[in-house]
Amino acid sequence: MVERNGSGSIAWENCFIDESSHYGYYDMTPSSDGGYYLIDDICYLTKTDESGNISFSVQLAHVNQSVIELDGGDLVIGGFGFREGNSGGPISLLRLDPSDLSPN
Repeated sequence: MVERNGSGSIAWENCFIDESSHYGYYDMTPSSDGGYYLIDDICYLTKTDESGNISFSVQLAHVNQSVIELDGGDLVIGGFGFREGNSGGPISLLRLDPSDLSPN
């Protein structure tokens, strides 16, 4: 992740690598507090603060494709429920309050 300021210079940069992740992050969306939410291929939801530091990372079940934050702060996360070879599986959708998640 790289954040640039108005003139295009790098404000900060950070790299999140998990050896068990095969394909990296599938989606990243800004959070209302200035940080970011990221979701990876093995269903880890990671939250960063406005400086790119990890606030929490938690493994969810059956969601790994996209994440959005609703106006009230809840998250909606979607993805494949499980993998069947390379064809994916049933689509899952999860709505949760991120304040209910336990930081790792």
